[in-house]
Amino acid sequence: MNMNEQPVESPVKDNQPILLHFAPVWKRILAYIVDMAFLKTIEITMIWIVFSNEINAIYEMKGTFEQQYQLMTNFFMGHSDLLLIAMIIVEASYFVLMWFGGNQTLGMKLLKIAVIDASNRKLNILMCILRYFLLFLAGQLLYIPLIFVVNPVYHQRIHDFLTGTVVVEVPKHEDLEKEMSEEEKKAMDEIPD
Repeated sequence: MNMNEQPVESPVKDNQPILLHFAPVWKRILAYIVDMAFLKTIEITMIWIVFSNEINAIYEMKGTFEQQYQLMTNFFMGHSDLLLIAMIIVEASYFVLMWFGGNQTLGMKLLKIAVIDASNRKLNILMCILRYFLLFLAGQLLYIPLIFVVNPVYHQRIHDFLTGTVVVEVPKHEDLEKEMSEEEKKAMDEIPD
């Protein structure tokens, strides 16, 4: 190579990556509350559909409110194992499929946050299952393990740290447009709505 030659410009553009911001704790908590409210509505509806005849029979029985309440309590305690398994299946399916399919649950979409792999790979199904399982275990311990940040660099709680995930804010459309080249903007404009 001749030292006097001008360097040839590379045809590859040097686009800077979009700067992601870690999701604040309040958004994560609120998203989880929204998800759980949605899931509890589905679970109560399922219980009503499956056990509506038994529930109606208990309400139609004559007796005091305390007696009816005791019958209802006894009925559900007798089915507690089945109900627990059904709830875990519903919740695990929801979280795992939403994270695996689109990195967001409904609560996360509402609050514009997403769970991503810290190494910029696609979330795999095993990672999502483990993440749910760890979150479920934290719930059994009154969510106390989630108070502590295990990795302050990536703002990771225990379930994020062990699965290699982080929760970030979804970039706004304006931020994405700033990062696009003119050709990319023209291509976006040509896409029909």
